[in-house]
Amino acid sequence: MLPASGRVGEILRDYDGGYYSNHYRAAAVDILNSEGTAIYAAASGTVTLSSWYGGYGKCVIIDHGNGYSTLYGHFSSVDVVEGQAVTQGQRIGGMGSTGSSTANHVHFEVRVNDEAQPIGNYFNISTGDYV
Repeated sequence: MLPASGRVGEILRDYDGGYYSNHYRAAAVDILNSEGTAIYAAASGTVTLSSWYGGYGKCVIIDHGNGYSTLYGHFSSVDVVEGQAVTQGQRIGGMGSTGSSTANHVHFEVRVNDEAQPIGNYFNISTGDYV
């Protein structure tokens, strides 16, 4: 499941540098909405990061096992802590604009062995869609 409701602002592909110079992004999606809009766990797992993470600002990473994880960036508030078990659809925080960001949104990545994967492998979405 996608982690939030809102408008798909950008689908990012094959980008290395710029605001995220220390974080290679093979693929991601930005979903825009109002500050505080709920962000939900895309799948069940264990929180492995719940802190400020460079250009991602306030960030959460959830380990889903078998090399899969999801990254969520730019929170205004975070509701989970490292080591916490979460279930799919559980609220993990509120949307914001922390880090290298110009608008309230959640930056979302599906990762395999810590490498972001093409978001189109998991979701049929396009820029401008409302989800």
